[in-house]
Order: sequence, then C-alpha cells, then structure tokens
Amino acid sequence: PTATLASARAISSIANRYASVSVPAPPYASGVIIPSKPSSPSSRKMSAGNSPLASLAPAPGQWGSAAAPALDPVRRALFASKSVAALRARLTGANAAYWLADEELFARAYAQYVATRAADPAALAELRAMLASEQSWRYWSAEDFAPIAAALDQLLSTFPWTSRR
Repeated sequence: PTATLASARAISSIANRYASVSVPAPPYASGVIIPSKPSSPSSRKMSAGNSPLASLAPAPGQWGSAAAPALDPVRRALFASKSVAALRARLTGANAAYWLADEELFARAYAQYVATRAADPAALAELRAMLASEQSWRYWSAEDFAPIAAALDQLLSTFPWTSRR
C-alpha cells in the first residue's frame, strides 16, 4: 500500500481504539503526565507523520493547530460545525476542555480528512462504523464535515509536497 493509505489505516486504527470507550476524563485528570518533548523512538516515529504541519507552529512548545494563523480557516470551520455545537451543549468541565481543545478537534478532523481523502475502503468502513456507533459525537457527518475538509484542502494545497502535477 502507498504511504497515504498506510497513514490513513494507522490513524483510523488509533481512532478506532478510542471509539470504543465512553467519554473519558482528559489525560491530565488521571494523573498521567504526557511529556511535552517525547524522546522514545516510537514517539518520534508516530509523530513524524505530522512534521509538515508542525512547521506551522509559531514557537517551540506551541501547537500549530492552536496558534498558527494559517490554520484560522480550519479552526473557523471546526467551530462553526454542528458537531462542535453539540459537543458544547453535551460536555462540561474537564471533558469539555479536553474534547473541545483546538489540538483535539484538529486531530480528530485531520484523521477524518485523511480517511475520506485517501478513499481507502477499509478506512472509510471504519469511519462509517464510528459514525454509526454511540461514539459518533466525536466525528462529523459528511455534510457537516464538508466545510472543514474544504478548509483543510485549501491549507494543504499551500504545501509543496501536496502539489498535483
């Protein structure tokens, strides 16, 4: 399989693991400390797929998804979605802070984007299953996701590695 398909499968497999659990408390509420600079070989390998987007981070230690001006259209599309409005109404406290954080919304949106744009049958089947499950609140319907996907298309078209020849 191509790198894009492998990436989509890896992302959807990760998302699938999380989709089988009820709304968990955020990691920081459980006493688990997530290092800001992971150093194990596996963490470097796992984060390597995001390296082109990491270039959007305005400063070391900041997430581009939370602060980069280039991502403003994506953030606007996310926060204008029906899914995020429903999450705001449904969640409170630490759960709301976690599930509505820019970084978390962007991660879920990017995973859904890769699954839809890769057009991989297995990734799309997993996405459909998640959208049909009781965990569907974590994702966007196709109609609700269209403006988010368009904003990501526009953003990614600015990167030289995405140009179509």
